[in-house]
Amino acid sequence: MMNTLKNEFALFIKGYFNDVYPDYVIKNKLEEEIPVFIYHHITQHEFEDCLKHLFRNGYMTLTADQYEQALSDRSSAPDRSVVITFDDGLSDVYEAAYPLLRKYDFQAIVFLIPAWIGTPGIVTWEQVQEMHESGVIDFQSHSMHHPAIFCSDEIIDFYNPKMENLKRWNVPLIESNEEKEITERPALGTPIYEYCSRFSDTKRYYPDKKLQEICVEHVTKKGADKFFERKKWKSELEELVRNFRIMESVKDEYETENKQITAILKELRYSKLTIEEKLKDKKVRHFAFPWNQTGTVTTKVLVKSGYKTAYMGLTADALEGKKIKNPKLIKRVTGDFIKCLPGDGRQSFWSVLLHKILRRLKVGSTY
Repeated sequence: MMNTLKNEFALFIKGYFNDVYPDYVIKNKLEEEIPVFIYHHITQHEFEDCLKHLFRNGYMTLTADQYEQALSDRSSAPDRSVVITFDDGLSDVYEAAYPLLRKYDFQAIVFLIPAWIGTPGIVTWEQVQEMHESGVIDFQSHSMHHPAIFCSDEIIDFYNPKMENLKRWNVPLIESNEEKEITERPALGTPIYEYCSRFSDTKRYYPDKKLQEICVEHVTKKGADKFFERKKWKSELEELVRNFRIMESVKDEYETENKQITAILKELRYSKLTIEEKLKDKKVRHFAFPWNQTGTVTTKVLVKSGYKTAYMGLTADALEGKKIKNPKLIKRVTGDFIKCLPGDGRQSFWSVLLHKILRRLKVGSTY
């Protein structure tokens, strides 16, 4: 975790000196810009502090359609407009964000993952329906499954008991069948290859099934869970893999371009259609990229799927100085920076950044 924080802190610093952040974050200057913020997990206290800053200084919030209109016609939105977004649809949205947004008469956009709804830690369809009917929450798409795919033949780990508590977005698609539930836990000993977002330009890697079976069988014969109590269990499995690759003809492959496009298209369309079917009079036109990763293939498929805009975060590329120029590809900063908006009680970039780092050290969260 310390290395992750150090890397992230370094990117924040580069972003500061490369003028990647919006003017209001660094220079206390808003002008015609409409700030867009992203949340995942929240605490009630910290989120309310941010909403108080907005309320006290006369800011107003926009839905996704309103913001899209403002991109073409700035005069269509009030002065001091902002956009508040949430990714994933975690239970925090209903339990903490929703009542506070109602209290201060604000709105937010929540990018849902339909396949996750009703699972532990995620909102239910009943809660989604209630929030939708209130007009407080504008629900849009975050893909059907938030899928991660293997992208090379490099084995980075083996599925083991310590991974049982992994969040579902950190479990890549193991089975070759795209329609299989992708958050299903694989068998102990299953090789975990290098993986990335389904929405990157990388084609999916299909590993040799026989190699997976050999690893799983070895772990099962050696005591299943107890096998991982050995000090050198990983080295043992790595040796098994090396011997297999020397002695056997490895039967692996990468997906075709057509298969890649089809898989992305399904993720985008099924998510859109599912949300629209569940919510009366709802039109889903906006998308947020899982892990803030995308590529040219997904960008093209988004248009075919009926999406009008796509939301990202400040990625490593953006923080390195590569600014996003496409007006329909929307850059977001984390919700902590609401407190950097001009007005009474404004905080500096450095004070907000320090608070973020201290919070992450305390709670062990990447958000």
